[in-house]
Amino acid sequence: MSTNAALAILGDGYQITITPEAEKQKAAIIIAARAVVAVTDADSCDIAQSRIRSLASVRTAVESSRKQVKAPVIDLGKRIDGIAADFVADVIAEEARLSGLVTEYAREKQRIKRIAELAAEQERQRVERERHEAEMAAQREAARIERERQAAERAAHEAEIARLKAEAAQSEEGQKAAREAQEKALAAQREAEARAEAARLQAEADAAAAREREESARIAQADAVIAATAPVGVREEIDFEVEDILAFVAKFPQLCRIEPKRAEVLAALKKSFERNGKLPEVAGLRIFQNLKVKR
Repeated sequence: MSTNAALAILGDGYQITITPEAEKQKAAIIIAARAVVAVTDADSCDIAQSRIRSLASVRTAVESSRKQVKAPVIDLGKRIDGIAADFVADVIAEEARLSGLVTEYAREKQRIKRIAELAAEQERQRVERERHEAEMAAQREAARIERERQAAERAAHEAEIARLKAEAAQSEEGQKAAREAQEKALAAQREAEARAEAARLQAEADAAAAREREESARIAQADAVIAATAPVGVREEIDFEVEDILAFVAKFPQLCRIEPKRAEVLAALKKSFERNGKLPEVAGLRIFQNLKVKR
């Protein structure tokens, strides 16, 4: 069968058809092939193989003519691609340059935004630290004043006991000393209570100032984030790069695709079979032999 008559370009070159000669030859070969309904001996096997070769000749002839007919179209496509590529080359270069400038600007804005966020977070932590330290200092001061108050109460109690003892002894001097001790104890108690109240008021003032500083830091952080927004037309997109594929496969097998390199695997299996004379055993594979009819 001719290798260049199966396909033909008609008219303006955009209408493709199968030639009548190829149709007739194909029909004759298929009729001859369908006449073989069983292979029972050497003669029928030879006939079947002959029909296989005839069928293969049709297929290979069509493939050859297909390549020949497509060659001018492919060449034209390549020339079209080349002309288009040459025409837009400087456009693409300029587009890439401007995109690079916009990207660099967006990166700088993002860097400024992150710096502002970091500074705001550090300020918030500092304010929180100062507020905590002020609260702890107020608690320590309140505890100290409470100790002094309790000591003053004990002194007042002891003075009252001394007064009662003095009254029991009907001693004018003892009564006077008791009154003086009681007055001192009451004065100490009043002083301790005044200090406790002052410490409470100071703690409340420190807490209010800390809350005000924290609110100022929050507002400054929000202003910094608003001021550092990306330019119009630029957005952040999630991306990734693989650092440890085995670790990722172990954790997320449903997000991975593992495929054997079939040609290389077959070559290695054939080499092993030729060297050892038997089918190799490979973990994860079922090795077998297929019968293949030569064409």
